[in-house]
Amino acid sequence: MSGYPFSDGIDDYVGSLNATEASKDSARRRLGNIGRVFHQLKTEHKIPSDNPSRISVDGVRAFIERRRSDGVSASTVRRDLQYLDGYLAFHDNDAAEIILTEESDRSKDSSKAALDRILRIISGPDKLPNDLLRAFSFVILVIVLGTTPDRIRRSVLVHGLASQSIMDYNLEFIGADNILHNIKLDFRRLPIIERYLKDLVYRNQLTTRTPMFPSKDPLFRFIGPDDMHRLKQIVQKHIGIEFDYRICQRLFRERESSDDPEYHEQSLGNHVPDIHYSYPKKGVLGRIRGIF
Repeated sequence: MSGYPFSDGIDDYVGSLNATEASKDSARRRLGNIGRVFHQLKTEHKIPSDNPSRISVDGVRAFIERRRSDGVSASTVRRDLQYLDGYLAFHDNDAAEIILTEESDRSKDSSKAALDRILRIISGPDKLPNDLLRAFSFVILVIVLGTTPDRIRRSVLVHGLASQSIMDYNLEFIGADNILHNIKLDFRRLPIIERYLKDLVYRNQLTTRTPMFPSKDPLFRFIGPDDMHRLKQIVQKHIGIEFDYRICQRLFRERESSDDPEYHEQSLGNHVPDIHYSYPKKGVLGRIRGIF
């Protein structure tokens, strides 16, 4: 392909994948970009080899450091590692798998600590500044509802009564089961959401049907993807810990279904009535009952 060792087996590897042609093209491009980084590291004598069968664990670490120093996001670096893992495994090399396992363990530990702090903050009496109130409200909805940040970004508040009370709003969002959910907001469960809606009222941003997280740009209804990522970054900066949404969602479900009192010391159940779920099969979050 490009005349350097890393690229030599890309076509064979991609051809072996059970995937759509679009996915194969994406993998081919991604691996080509990854290979160029390894080739650059080899040229700079940062790694001894860019041959996929000979790349070492230290070589993978050098790749990660280079990507991070280039300003690549953590999620993109992790995605690169997943592509790299498959490609190196094709060459009987487990270097990327070792790194992914290490990264997963660290991410789980940090996500657990982050969830502890998030639950303390949203359940505490301290008043949050507007930017933190918005950010924590977004993050906790993603975690509790078990769907993606992008679907919470596009969630809508629906008012079905004439009283114009914030107590009468439902939240519409697409769940992890790809079903449109319309759920009643119960502020006893998540009092931070009540505080957030009151802030929307104060800013005259609450109407009969309005985005849960309206854009500050009058040309758009919803916040954009960059704003969505920024909200997570605000929370991470405030608590001083990075976290993975999917790990936090899994940990939250485990806490709420656990009989261990240690878990419930930091769980929402310590501050509000118990939360009950209808759990899905095959790892897909099903309809949620009794949260809102």
